[in-house]
Amino acid sequence: MKLSKQIFSFIKYVQPGWYFLLPAFEGSCYWVDVQKLTVEDCSKIDLDYGYRQRESMLRDAAYQLLLKGFISADKNLSLILTDGTIPIADEYRFLRRHYHAWWSWYVFVLRCFTFHNPVQEFRGFMQARRVKRLALYAQVYSHVVRENLETLPLVSVIIPTLNRYEHLRNILHDLELQTHQNFEVIVIDQSSPYRPDFYLDFKLKLKVIRQDEPGLWKARNRGVVESRAAWIAFSEDDVRVKEDWLLHHLACVFHFGVEISAGIFFPEGTTMPVHRSNYRWAEQFASGNALVNRSVFERVGLFDLQFERMRMGDGEFGLRAYLAGVKSISNPKAYALDVKAPVGGLRQMGSWDGFRPTNWFGPRPIPSVLYLTRRYFGNKLSILDLLVKVPPSIIPFRFKRRPVLLLLASFLSTLIFPLILFQVFQSWRKASKMIEEGPKISNL
Repeated sequence: MKLSKQIFSFIKYVQPGWYFLLPAFEGSCYWVDVQKLTVEDCSKIDLDYGYRQRESMLRDAAYQLLLKGFISADKNLSLILTDGTIPIADEYRFLRRHYHAWWSWYVFVLRCFTFHNPVQEFRGFMQARRVKRLALYAQVYSHVVRENLETLPLVSVIIPTLNRYEHLRNILHDLELQTHQNFEVIVIDQSSPYRPDFYLDFKLKLKVIRQDEPGLWKARNRGVVESRAAWIAFSEDDVRVKEDWLLHHLACVFHFGVEISAGIFFPEGTTMPVHRSNYRWAEQFASGNALVNRSVFERVGLFDLQFERMRMGDGEFGLRAYLAGVKSISNPKAYALDVKAPVGGLRQMGSWDGFRPTNWFGPRPIPSVLYLTRRYFGNKLSILDLLVKVPPSIIPFRFKRRPVLLLLASFLSTLIFPLILFQVFQSWRKASKMIEEGPKISNL
């Protein structure tokens, strides 16, 4: 698939699988021209006159507007991206302003090793070396989302479960307390042994579907098909939600006039990440916490069963919806606490962490990851994605935000490079077979 005109081309090195690298549906307004806004709307934007090219400054401002949560569907506000090349110095300046400093070093080394002009790269890198990182989220756009809805539509809450009855009990009790009460719960139970008596005491409109063969995406698809509501909410069997979870999802879609409210996850016992704490256009979709209008499935199809027993089926669905022009808002109010149950679910299927194989000779990453990136972003960006994500996968997921351990992982990856190359080759080969077979997407 052809890439869109990128706001800055160096983003592809840092976020190779970012939705907004791909062309938005005609009429979408994600990149906003700050020059077309009121003085008040511009007040939260840090205009950097240090860019060599004025358009670079406007692109930087558009990037800020997106992440800070400026939301408008008015295509007349769109920033017109020209075909001109952004100066190398401006590309490095953008990296320094919006990402950790080591990313500029990484990009500099990578581009020198991939036969870009080293003199130009060095000049651009050095001209940006003193630029400080912007405190992007110090000021964000606030949205007053009204919760006293005029209509209270029926919602179907879909929860697949696999051998997590005690955790499932907690989320079902959370749903009993919801302030929005016009909903049904559809549980697709894949547990063994199956315990039908478990469901007898809940005060819910509860429909339990027994699925003998475990499969997450098959289960979610079955739930959508069995749903009788215009709005479909997705949850998981090892999360906790507040009593206003459903209400916040509904308030979001009606306030912004969108078809998807993409809820936020963060681990129980921690606080919400600052970069997820504001309403904004969604750049990802997680099927464990979202509200989707039924029309979206009618428009783009169900979850792709190529991802069965693997990860990223929800990411592919979200990307497919984005490309079809479906509007989605990242919703910090409708958050879920991830309990991270140590057993059951995708962990039991051996595919919880998409970049860590279940054994030393298994594919790295899980083939579905490469199936997604290669199908939508092409082989070159898929290789960049591997360069970014494979070295940190040497250490367990819970340690990936510790810089010292990430450096250690990068060092270890060089020591076991032949093994990693073998693992990646396996994944690439299996993803090629999946691509050859094509998607397994049913219509609703």
